[in-house]
Amino acid sequence: MAAVRPIMDMKILENMMGYLRERSFRDYLIFKVGINLGLSVQDLLMLQIEDLIGKKVFISGGHKIVLSEALQK
Repeated sequence: MAAVRPIMDMKILENMMGYLRERSFRDYLIFKVGINLGLSVQDLLMLQIEDLIGKKVFISGGHKIVLSEALQK
């Protein structure tokens, strides 16, 4: 199995976010939430909008997760 490494170059992340935002706002939001929260793909797909809107903290899989101000916006 190949090793997985994070993308460290902010320019690449910004380009990916720009592409996703133009293509699909839903995909952009899933990506943005994913890189900020570090949840598994399965957990990301199970999220409902009510889980995040207007909250600073939510529980996922028994873990308390704090949303950053940027992600709350």
